Amino acid sequence: MLIKISYIFAKGSIIKIKSTLILTLLYLIICITLVVSYLEYLINFWLKLTIIKNLYNIFS
Repeated sequence: MLIKISYIFAKGSIIKIKSTLILTLLYLIICITLVVSYLEYLINFWLKLTIIKNLYNIFS
């Protein structure tokens, strides 16, 4: 009886660990996506600045 209860408990904790792993992976994916999009935004901004600067240098 005790072994059965502990087995059920272990099975439940394994499922719990799996769901926390999945949640952690989702959280990591979201964070990585945010960082990548932020970097992309920064790179685009920097490129626009350099293009504007180059145009200013050409016309001045």
